[in-house]
Amino acid sequence: MSPLHSAAVRLCAVAALLTLAACGDPSAAPRSAAATGFATVTKASLAPGTTVPAPVGQPILTVTGGSAHANSADGLALDMATLERLRVVSATVFEPYEKKHLNFSGVEMADVLRLAGVPKTASVHLTALDDYQVDLTAAELAAGGLMLATRLDGQAIPVASGGPTRLVFLDGTAAGKDGRQWIWSVARIAAKP
Repeated sequence: MSPLHSAAVRLCAVAALLTLAACGDPSAAPRSAAATGFATVTKASLAPGTTVPAPVGQPILTVTGGSAHANSADGLALDMATLERLRVVSATVFEPYEKKHLNFSGVEMADVLRLAGVPKTASVHLTALDDYQVDLTAAELAAGGLMLATRLDGQAIPVASGGPTRLVFLDGTAAGKDGRQWIWSVARIAAKP
């Protein structure tokens, strides 16, 4: 084997190892903000597998169908302070109803589902405060680019403006092309196998 061919084989082996490392089990570690298209605002202080405190007052979001220990009779109930203990991210996205780019911050949907112990093979059913409902498939969730927004331009989103949580999509996300998927005032997320 020539020295040039030997070097090429070693380079290919290193590239293969790096590819395997980069494509490992995504549940083992959260994806970086750069890999998901979101900018990190604050790092997480609450991780999957840790005890999630019961909400203080009325929860803003309840997740059911996951394997994590419930903290309420209804499932995993989260208040704003607890939800924002996940990694908070931000992105400027084109909002189809306002028909302009807006700067949202919140938490990645994948992080919320991971905290609740929802398997990657599950689809989810989201229900808003006004009972509007949206379904997302496991493939749409796996594609990423979904944020459960809690803030617009750094300010909490009031219920009258579609808060306190709303689902937004990074530009170019396939599921987000359908404006009906942009659900506002998300109150419940139910995972379905």
